[in-house]
Amino acid sequence: IDSEMNIVIGYSTQIMEKDKPEGLLCNFVADLSLEECKKYYNPDDNKNIDMCLLNYGGLRAPLPKGKITVRNIFELMPFENEFFVATLKGEDCHEMFNYIAEAKGEPISGFTLEIKDSTAYNISINNQPFCVDSTYKILTSDYLINGGDRMFFFSKAIDIDTINLKIRDVIMNYIIEKNKDSIKISSKLDNRISVS
Repeated sequence: IDSEMNIVIGYSTQIMEKDKPEGLLCNFVADLSLEECKKYYNPDDNKNIDMCLLNYGGLRAPLPKGKITVRNIFELMPFENEFFVATLKGEDCHEMFNYIAEAKGEPISGFTLEIKDSTAYNISINNQPFCVDSTYKILTSDYLINGGDRMFFFSKAIDIDTINLKIRDVIMNYIIEKNKDSIKISSKLDNRISVS
């Protein structure tokens, strides 16, 4: 097992650590999760995932610059969490955005928001203004779907789908696929969550 943990699966151009309101590691994991899960999600309504929300506390270790091993990914994501897709009404999404504002940031992808006085403002989803009268699909984990980290707004989901993918496997496979194409992984800060 130890030798398997030391297998190099890819390379990173930088150290990635989590931070708030956004961090290189938060953005990297949320972005790849959304990108990869969209490929495997086949809903009856043909409407794909709008955005991703994970939890800051779920990212347990940074990724180093240089070699990335299997061990690094297990340290980053030691849990057996799986991806789920929750469909929320706009008003319940608003509760989610304010949760993120009160938490001063969480790992997100597919949307941007500003935080002022622990409240979310100027929310944009896929470069479109947030509409409270719409419904949205949020990629998240089974832990959060079940109210983990007090994300109780997911209990109001009007639909929940499983993708049958473990978060750790998606991260690992993403890095392996990039490495096959001789691409080093990287991340950037893009002001997806700003504090005013």
